[in-house]
Amino acid sequence: MVKNKILKRIVAGLSCIALSTTMLTSLPAFADDYVDEYQYYSTLDPNGEEYQEWKSNLASSAVSVPQNRMLKSILKNNTLIANDYIEFNTASNGHYTIGTIGGNPNSSTDDNKKMLFGHPGGGTSKTTIVVGESINEFTSSNVTYDADGSKSVSKASYDGVDVTQELSIIENSATGRDDVVKIKYIVKNDTEYAKQVGIRIMMDTMLGGNDAAPFRVNGSDVTTETVYSGSNIPQIWQAFDSATNPGVVAQGTFYKSGDRKPDKVQFTNWGNVTSTLWDYVTQPGRSNGDSAVSITWNKDTFTSGETREFVTYYGLSELEQNLIPPLALSVYADNKVSISNFNYDDINANVYLDNIGDGDATDVSIKITADNLEPKYGTSLTHNYSVIKPSKSYLIPLKFIVPTDSKHNSDINAKLDFELSYKVAKTGDTEVKRITKNITIPKLKRAVVVVPGIMGIDLAKTSNDESVWGSWIEQPSNFDDVKKIHNAFQSLKCDYYGNSNIELYPVNNYGYDDTYKGIIESLNNDTDISDKYDILFFPYDWRMGAQITANNLHDLISDYNEVVFVAHSMGGIVTEKYISEYGADNISKQITAGTPFWGAPTMLCVLSTGDLSYIIGGLGVAESLFTSFELPSVLVNLGSCYDLLPNKDYTDDWQWIYSYKRTYDHWYDYFIDNGNFTYFTFDEFDELISDDYNNYLWIDGKYNHSRIKISQNNTNNLKRIALVGSNRNTISTIQHCPGDRGLQFVPEYGIGDSVVPIESATMNFNHDLLDIKIFDQDHMGLIQSQECIDEILKNIKDTKSFMKLPMRTKMANNNLTSNAIEETKTLSNKLAISGYFDLFFSNETCSYYYTNSEVHEGNNFKFDPLTSVGNPILLAQFADDNYDCKINSLADQNTDIMCNIDGNIYLYTNISVNSGSVLFLNLSDGSFFINIDLDNDGEIDTTVTPTINPGVIQDDEKSPEITVESCNAGISNSNTINPNIVITNNSDKPLKMSDITINYVFNADNKENLEYHCDWLAVDNQYLGNTSVCEFVNDDYGNTYAKIKFNTDVELQPNKQFVIHFRLNAADWSNWDTSNDYSMGTEQLLPNDKIIVFYNEQLISGVQP
Repeated sequence: MVKNKILKRIVAGLSCIALSTTMLTSLPAFADDYVDEYQYYSTLDPNGEEYQEWKSNLASSAVSVPQNRMLKSILKNNTLIANDYIEFNTASNGHYTIGTIGGNPNSSTDDNKKMLFGHPGGGTSKTTIVVGESINEFTSSNVTYDADGSKSVSKASYDGVDVTQELSIIENSATGRDDVVKIKYIVKNDTEYAKQVGIRIMMDTMLGGNDAAPFRVNGSDVTTETVYSGSNIPQIWQAFDSATNPGVVAQGTFYKSGDRKPDKVQFTNWGNVTSTLWDYVTQPGRSNGDSAVSITWNKDTFTSGETREFVTYYGLSELEQNLIPPLALSVYADNKVSISNFNYDDINANVYLDNIGDGDATDVSIKITADNLEPKYGTSLTHNYSVIKPSKSYLIPLKFIVPTDSKHNSDINAKLDFELSYKVAKTGDTEVKRITKNITIPKLKRAVVVVPGIMGIDLAKTSNDESVWGSWIEQPSNFDDVKKIHNAFQSLKCDYYGNSNIELYPVNNYGYDDTYKGIIESLNNDTDISDKYDILFFPYDWRMGAQITANNLHDLISDYNEVVFVAHSMGGIVTEKYISEYGADNISKQITAGTPFWGAPTMLCVLSTGDLSYIIGGLGVAESLFTSFELPSVLVNLGSCYDLLPNKDYTDDWQWIYSYKRTYDHWYDYFIDNGNFTYFTFDEFDELISDDYNNYLWIDGKYNHSRIKISQNNTNNLKRIALVGSNRNTISTIQHCPGDRGLQFVPEYGIGDSVVPIESATMNFNHDLLDIKIFDQDHMGLIQSQECIDEILKNIKDTKSFMKLPMRTKMANNNLTSNAIEETKTLSNKLAISGYFDLFFSNETCSYYYTNSEVHEGNNFKFDPLTSVGNPILLAQFADDNYDCKINSLADQNTDIMCNIDGNIYLYTNISVNSGSVLFLNLSDGSFFINIDLDNDGEIDTTVTPTINPGVIQDDEKSPEITVESCNAGISNSNTINPNIVITNNSDKPLKMSDITINYVFNADNKENLEYHCDWLAVDNQYLGNTSVCEFVNDDYGNTYAKIKFNTDVELQPNKQFVIHFRLNAADWSNWDTSNDYSMGTEQLLPNDKIIVFYNEQLISGVQP
């Protein structure tokens, strides 16, 4: 037959399947032949001789397994691991099969039986690993065996993704014995790039001699192709050698609490699913025939270095039997009640009656009694049959529940008694059979887990328990204290990849400075909570990124059936990451307090300056300055800092970061709203962080941002409550200040909890957090104040059923509305002063001050010491403008003072004062004179009048918008710099060429006698001739500016271009080193923001070096 020739080709190609990975990769070449072949064999009985011979040939393996069996836990014949109940075989290519040894010790019908096809030799079960668009059948050339651990390990790699298969024998909750095989895959992205990875486990079920083993799911038989997905995926499934008279019963578990739940499971036909390694589509109603189970986790993004585990379980199920003729009694019920959705599952029990004798059984009655269990509604405890004839069988499905009033602090026992009575028709004798099933009802393990925020946990050295982060950082009183803090801060350092240089551990106490003592004690003291839940504090190494911390959180709570998260600040981000990675199957509530769901601009200030006073209240001036000196080099390599930076939603929707296009000649230029400002897109912010900080950790941070959206979509049954703080000065906008003065970022204040802006904490009132509660509290008050603690406790005890509703916002204990919050005053007025001073502000109702030893601020007043080159700068920002200001000089010095009041600028420059001089400024009388008492004798010695609105450009004078592109035509000519520059006028007004100045910045390499040659100059393709001039100017940093101006009356019209080609060379034509030239372009014409363009002496394009 032609079919036999095709079969020989298939068998020849696949008979070495256990020996050659290379041969496996050629499998698709036989796909068409295989389909034709299977179309023939699929019409046969799956248990018939011809079908079984064909399929056995496909499964043939180099592994030969003798039939002698030793009933003890050993490694047999190199590839088999077994105990008294079950065994699995892992071939030399990693493929596996499973079968019984003694099976259920109470039954002889399942001894030495197959559970997967091909056992104990080669099998036909397959696992698929998908990386990107590459679909791979898992095979391994690296298989090891561990008899002591009852485990085999197989390893392989696909396009940089490492996959480890672990098979092990573990305890079975259904039987209480070690008779289930745990099938686990550990997948790690070992590349520097994100990867899309998916996995499918397909098991070719065969129970005893039945290769068409029927399935049962949720008490119902499944004999046709069926798919379950999402929340419909069952936890448990069963397979039988016979649905009506089972002798071999298997049970699979798709996931347990804490496992990563599959996205899809299919009960299907092996022949169809095995030929489609990925994305098999079931055909409802088609008979399974040769049955198989397919378990799929869809493709998802793995970041660089990310590891995930995928687990399923397959083993024996418990079947108690009395097989004495004529009427056989078999009973199935779990040995242990399972738990899901925070409560006990139904207990499924099945009774099988089978007349295996040669005469009738009459007056048949089966009675069930339950101890510590109740029959579920619709379940009858008595079933009667007038007659059961020979070979006739019945299945009686039963369901029981744990009583709702069942309360216990430890496991308890329940019992089901099954009594069968009948008459033997031939003799008239009455016979009675009994089976008793003992069932364990486990304690429901519940926990409230307090997850602290960044820097909220003490850290100590593993080597000697020496504390390196604790409340003592706020109290340096002498040189020894300073030295101790310095050494401690150095111990916090991590490498570029975020790995700790010194091994530290989180201290399990009440957190930094007892921050979380109040909430933990309140939880323990409330017996309505503590009697039901374990109260856990989750200390973690807050330096690490959210992925690592979420994994550690999973280790803490994976054994709990119900968890309530109480998360503060970054702790909420950690729980979001946990939910995105592990789901919310065992999470009933997520209560967050001050969580920056969109990130916080404050973190950019902390990352750039190291000043912890932005996020830790109570730091004095000295401590603030000390951390500013010590911490920037530490924070730059902490993954947690990048998780807290603003995300794309916040950047695009709220436009929180901006910069001005202008020259900053003086430090006070940063505080003058002058010229055109530009909001950063997220791509521009992304580039800023990537270039100036740690790009490796920032990539992880961006990925974690994206996972928050996943967690939001993964919480259908999760009740979410967010406690949000308001009425506090909170950095919500930042001005980016490019240049060399050190003022990289200037914070501006809006409304929030002092750390997290209200827009981020509420996701701008535009997300279904479902229950937002706004309090008049600062960041720490949200977890420490009694009103917030009471709100947390109330929500934990709230037992109302959950429904997914539109978001509602509650202003708890607060008359604010969302609109009122958005309209609350921002700190739009500023006073900035350079040098060393104490500042005092007062009016009729309040006073605020900043001194060397103490700072007093308020809801509408904020001081910021800013880092700069030269003298320090102290910035005061406030809402009202009716203060008397007193300024005490702490040194002999010259100072500049800038006031920005209601949008008007008042500038005082080069004021000379002595140590002890006092300056008085009344902001409310409209004069804005500064009166100076130079010698502090109570007499005014001089008065300074401000310059008002210096250099402020009116709207009709604002600088135009242009595009600058360039290339270097002579990039291969080492003695000439040859830029070609194209400038496009994007504004609606013409530009005078005579008002344009181009600065091309390069390093002159200590050359003298520089020359400039203009080869081409044209406006709108009209040649202008030699009308350009160039002046060479050196700065203090080794840069030379070629300043090019134009002597022409020609104008550049809107949407038109002008082009200039010029050459720069030394008079001696010596070679240049262009590698350090700031404005150097490429050989391609591309946008270049390092060519600086001025119009009317105002910067309109480019970034100064």
